[in-house]
Amino acid sequence: MFEEAAEACKNKLIEIVLTGSISGGSQGIKRIKECGDRSIVKDLKTIKSNYMPKSAIVAIKPNYFLSLEEKVALLIKINH
Repeated sequence: MFEEAAEACKNKLIEIVLTGSISGGSQGIKRIKECGDRSIVKDLKTIKSNYMPKSAIVAIKPNYFLSLEEKVALLIKINH
């Protein structure tokens, strides 16, 4: 699914990794990044289950590590 979105949207897609205990989506995250899109991973200090964000960090170098509040502010800024 992420791979198809990356191809369709090219550099207009933003990947946001929140929290979770599975590593699914790593291939999609890689493809999104390869298409020039931005990635945001939740700050590891602010989550309970960090397996998914750590998996994303291993797969790519995220553009941002942000708390939930910082993500909201960034998305508002990007949208305007």
